[in-house]
Amino acid sequence: ARESMEVVYVVKGLDESKNANIGQVTDSFLYSIKLDVTAVYYSKDDMQALVRSRLRERVPEGREFLPFTGGAVTYALESADPVSEIAVIRVTADANYRLSPTSPLLQKSVIAGKSVEEARRLLQSIDGVESTQITVKPSWLGSLPALKDRIELTVE
Repeated sequence: ARESMEVVYVVKGLDESKNANIGQVTDSFLYSIKLDVTAVYYSKDDMQALVRSRLRERVPEGREFLPFTGGAVTYALESADPVSEIAVIRVTADANYRLSPTSPLLQKSVIAGKSVEEARRLLQSIDGVESTQITVKPSWLGSLPALKDRIELTVE
């Protein structure tokens, strides 16, 4: 499989000359410009893997990285050295993360034996929890089982 390559160009104007001035009426004119153009090629797949890796490093403890599509990424070339073949590219990326089901705050032992209201308050107080739904069977029981093995906890 052929690797998908991306390219960024750095264009520097070195010299320009013209034989007519702005506002001057003429039948023809000559304009020349001398440019220094540097092309920087990089592997799109490798760059996305690097971006994913760096984003994962920034995910807070107890959170998990949501699948990254690579859509909200911008690249800006900061510098390029054609002699050493080294370029510095600034990458800006947006990604999402969520509370991880394995977070210590979401363990069954935290809510085991608690009343439904107390369990709801505990879960709602966790940063990242948007809503809670607690169902106790039989419904006339006012608290969650004391044995954590009898609790089913689902994170969406």
